[in-house]
Amino acid sequence: MPCFAGRTPRSDPPRARGREEGDSRRPARARQRRDGSRRSSHHRQVHDVLRGGLNVTENTPTPRTHLAIDADLCGRPVAIAPGRSTVELLLTECMKADAHGLVHGGFIFGAADFAAMLAVNEPMVVLGSAQVGFLKPSRVGERLCFVAKVAGSKGRRHEVEVHGTNAAGETVFSGTFKCVVPDSHVLEGS
Repeated sequence: MPCFAGRTPRSDPPRARGREEGDSRRPARARQRRDGSRRSSHHRQVHDVLRGGLNVTENTPTPRTHLAIDADLCGRPVAIAPGRSTVELLLTECMKADAHGLVHGGFIFGAADFAAMLAVNEPMVVLGSAQVGFLKPSRVGERLCFVAKVAGSKGRRHEVEVHGTNAAGETVFSGTFKCVVPDSHVLEGS
């Protein structure tokens, strides 16, 4: 299913996303925008996903973690690669906190956390801590795209950066998630 169901994916192939592991080529350069500013390949990927232009699920690996999660509440994976993931969340009526349609931040955090877990993609990964910021309010009817990237790893500990963007390209969420992969399930023996 393409990111943001109901929109038709473009027929042209996705653009290169930069270096693959072991690739000695230089990373993709930021493209100059009409206003003279530059947009990096990461921003182009987020923009393409938000505009519904990529059908990234055709080659998306199967998640190895959080297999029983409710995608309607925590988002749908649209891309998973080693150390990276993208999750889409449609903000629905059941998520609203008031009559204005403001969405409760817990749902936004849940989708960001899910993206972080998928970036690590180990069967028993859990969240140890998070430092997050809600940068712009979100409302019912919006679609958000969360892009997660493992920023560093040391043994079983992983630090994951997650950014959430709306369809207008505005960053609504940013956070650093400290993930841990224990030897056994955290509820085993409880």
